[in-house]
Amino acid sequence: MRSAHLVSAALGLLLVSFLAACHQGLNSARASGNERSAIAQLRTIGQAQAAFLANHSHFACTLPELGSQFGFIDKELIYGEKDGYYYYIQCFPRDGVPAYQVWASPKSHWITRNNYFCTDESGAVRNASHRMDDCSQAVPVE
Repeated sequence: MRSAHLVSAALGLLLVSFLAACHQGLNSARASGNERSAIAQLRTIGQAQAAFLANHSHFACTLPELGSQFGFIDKELIYGEKDGYYYYIQCFPRDGVPAYQVWASPKSHWITRNNYFCTDESGAVRNASHRMDDCSQAVPVE
């Protein structure tokens, strides 16, 4: 009888370990998907900013301003939040020329692995372990 209890306990521990590993795998897959979404959203924002600049001689300094012009930005992103990330636009002059940067900041480690992404008027999407003052100092993605 005692060996039956030991076998049951061992099987229970094995099941708990298996379920924990599955849960961790699902979180990792979700985080990867959210990161790919953030990169895609930043590329879309960069394209929308280029179109906005061509029509206004300056960049959009808010997501609602950018989204209302051309419809590039979906309604969820206009409010600065999508797929585990918060999005922020900063406008400023660089050497007397209009410039911007957009940061995608993770909402939670469990759904994004704490990777920050950004883009600027260069159109390059970059990755950093934290939000920086200058997006161009982050590491290019792909």
